[in-house]
Amino acid sequence: MSEEIENTEGENINPEALHNAVSLSGLYENWFLDYASYVILDRAVPHIHDGLKPVQRRILHSLKEMDDGRFNKAANVIGNTMKYHPHGDASIGDAMVQIGQKNLLIDTQGNWGDPITGDSAAAPRYIEARLSKFALDVVFNPDTTEWQSSYDGRNKEPVTLPVKFPLWLAQGADGIAVGLATKIMPHNFNELIDGSIEVLKGNRPDLLPDFQMGGMADFSNYNEVLSRNSPEDYKKLIDKPMSSITRFDLKKSDEQLLALETEIKEVNKNLKHLTDYAIAWFEKLKAKYGAGRERKTEIRAFDRVEAAKVALANVKLYMNREDGFIGTGLRKDEFICDCSDLDEIIVFKEDEEEDDEVIVDSAESNENDTEEAGLQQATPISKLARDLEEADGKEDAEDESSKKSLQKKYLLKRKI
Repeated sequence: MSEEIENTEGENINPEALHNAVSLSGLYENWFLDYASYVILDRAVPHIHDGLKPVQRRILHSLKEMDDGRFNKAANVIGNTMKYHPHGDASIGDAMVQIGQKNLLIDTQGNWGDPITGDSAAAPRYIEARLSKFALDVVFNPDTTEWQSSYDGRNKEPVTLPVKFPLWLAQGADGIAVGLATKIMPHNFNELIDGSIEVLKGNRPDLLPDFQMGGMADFSNYNEVLSRNSPEDYKKLIDKPMSSITRFDLKKSDEQLLALETEIKEVNKNLKHLTDYAIAWFEKLKAKYGAGRERKTEIRAFDRVEAAKVALANVKLYMNREDGFIGTGLRKDEFICDCSDLDEIIVFKEDEEEDDEVIVDSAESNENDTEEAGLQQATPISKLARDLEEADGKEDAEDESSKKSLQKKYLLKRKI
């Protein structure tokens, strides 16, 4: 046994094997990049071609697969979507509710919650959904769709949907991935169509966000980055062979051929004038679906507001003279005045004897500057007011003289 250990220790290690070895840190780096790429591409960030995250795309594909014109239980849609989305029913249900609340791609029935109040939707077994007419017109075209196998290889799902509308700007998007995040503001339906037409004409439109809940927004410093949207995909023409020549109807065949020739001419014309065709497409979308989708957010410039000027005097100031405390919580002590949370309080305090001397000296002085300086350090105006009220009830000559002196002090204090 000891000989085997000695032989093992004496073996020479191949330098080439050490050179080709991958360090542990290198493995972690590769694994992390793979994980980050997966989260970015398959979970959090919408694809620029159709503006949809994978879960949203799978929900729409599932709704199209189940579409018969009637409403489907949301629970059934979630179950069918799980054929394509491996991350559980909760993520599918939440994403479906968000699509439904935006009132564009899905017609809803039941309590789908309210994004304004924050109320959540009812359970999936109680709510129903189907594709909207807009989604059926704009989102799907199996002839121009690129397909891929689902996660388990049993089904086919679209890589992206051939959306003929800037959906990612219309709905907006939020997503946090690994090392990457996305934040796209929602925009107005009609303004996006007008902007798309301007882009097709070679102009750069000025688009501003429009929020579903309305309100006011200041876009003075808003910088819009506009990506040009591709025009409508080329339509594939499919030659339809005759299935049975034994029942051949010459008249019907001529009508079909004439219709095909007319369609081919129309398609060739549209291909030659693709920009005009795309403009007509967007104009048709606006005329068909634009009603009721006017801008909700008011665009305006906000004036600079100073908080101190608009603050309300919503608190009361109290003073405890005996213990030397002042504040808004001393409700059992002397009330001073109303004030706001932003006010600053300055208190000048001296001994009572010095206050009396200063008041007397300042009252007998003939120089206004001396009187004002004395009263700045004298008895507070609230005490002068109380003394003046007490003097009003006395009628003898000595009290009348004292009353006039108090009035003079009070007026000077008010002036200060």
